[in-house]
Amino acid sequence: MQQAGVEVGRYRVTRRIGKGGMAEVFEAVAPGPDGFERRVAIKRLLESHAVDPSFGRMFLDEARIASQLHHAGVVAVLDYGVADGHPFQVLEYIDGVDVNALLELGRAAGAPMPVELALAICTDIAHALDYAHRALGADGRPLGIVHRDVSPANILVGWSGDVKLSDFGIAFARGRTEETAAGLAKGTLLYMAPEQLMRGELDGRTDLFAVGCVLHRLVAGASPLAGETAMADLVAGAPLPLAPTLPDDIRALVARATRLARADRYADAAAMAAALGHALAKRIDTDPRSRMRAWLAQVKPGAEPAPTAGRLDPLLGVGLVFSGVRATEEARSGESASTGVPPRRPYFVAKAAAAAAPILAGVLALAFWPRASEPVAAPSPDAVPATTPVPVTVPVTVTPTATVTATVPDAPPLHAQPSRPPARPAVRAPPPPPPTETATGVLAIGGAGALRAAIEVDGQRRGYAPRALDLSVGDHEVVLVRPDGQRLSQMVHIEATHTPSAPLRWTVR
Repeated sequence: MQQAGVEVGRYRVTRRIGKGGMAEVFEAVAPGPDGFERRVAIKRLLESHAVDPSFGRMFLDEARIASQLHHAGVVAVLDYGVADGHPFQVLEYIDGVDVNALLELGRAAGAPMPVELALAICTDIAHALDYAHRALGADGRPLGIVHRDVSPANILVGWSGDVKLSDFGIAFARGRTEETAAGLAKGTLLYMAPEQLMRGELDGRTDLFAVGCVLHRLVAGASPLAGETAMADLVAGAPLPLAPTLPDDIRALVARATRLARADRYADAAAMAAALGHALAKRIDTDPRSRMRAWLAQVKPGAEPAPTAGRLDPLLGVGLVFSGVRATEEARSGESASTGVPPRRPYFVAKAAAAAAPILAGVLALAFWPRASEPVAAPSPDAVPATTPVPVTVPVTVTPTATVTATVPDAPPLHAQPSRPPARPAVRAPPPPPPTETATGVLAIGGAGALRAAIEVDGQRRGYAPRALDLSVGDHEVVLVRPDGQRLSQMVHIEATHTPSAPLRWTVR
């Protein structure tokens, strides 16, 4: 079902949106009489899982749970059905991307997510969780929902500024038919609370731990559980190590949300939403949605990049001519300091700048024209000699966590003699071939018997348990070295279907 025009029940598929470890998602149209149409999303259980009754029950549980939630911050489930033996859900269509993709778009556009928008996203998610945690069933009894997988991949942001919590596929709730097997812990390990990993009792505060990790990811670039000993140290009683770049108030907020004991965290999602909102109010003087839409306009694929300052702008004091205002840090990023929206670029401003260009060129030519009688000032002891090329560092991002720099010579001195032969152009080496992608899968090691055990994979040290590891597809020898020196060995076979949300697990009791 990858081609447009294919029908699923009464819905007509228009395109495929994506595929996960359990299901694939399509954009579709719900037709009606007299030309009525509505865009929806179709989430269909993968064919490889459709034959497994446990996956079918899990998929149905998700539809039952989410269909009882009616909140602006929760992706609505509109319908459920079975077509050609494959269960499918009909979801509210969100024209946007998940937070993981949004962070990458911001990085590519040179506009990282501002701290206030990270707070705004987490505030909206906390409100959505507060509603879900308090939701009642048709009989008036609490549903007892715990999402269990609050992570950037399950937070959607629409281009209109909407923030939505999605994927209740592994949510815990009263009346769920598919129970988690003994010894297994479902969820995304980098955002999973310790009681969830250790198969302890869960409640709404388990989701708040995940929100704290998400906030840390948005502001500091990684979950606080990314360290190889982070979870092991937390279970042993040490607080999670937080990034030193976190502002003090956000550091305190994340620290409280991610404490080991649930009783030491925020009492409920409403209390955490209030704390997030207080931190947000100190940083923004407009409504968060307008600020969000302004930033989304910068990072959306196909958006016009914000103008940047030229090398002579500080010398001449002309600012950014085409913005119509003198450049400030906010104006340089394409945003107005007073309104939080991209500055307008009137036609007459651009026309005036074009007319002034010849005059500006003449002024620059006179200013830098060499004069025979003009003495050249002696350089200061700290100055770089005029004949020495000035290195310019150009960052080239090759991975989310690694940066390579290259040195490029600057232009020749302004007073170079015209009679000198022109410099031979540098011969650039051909770019290296792109790295070959290797298929990987995820191995999750946990359980009380593995706590703080050193992990060795194929003879190489890989941190301490509990931990999730990205391993190449194939067979690996995994050894756990317990603190008492005891060694446990096991051969594992990794497949590409072992994803962060559905890893291969080795649980040691």
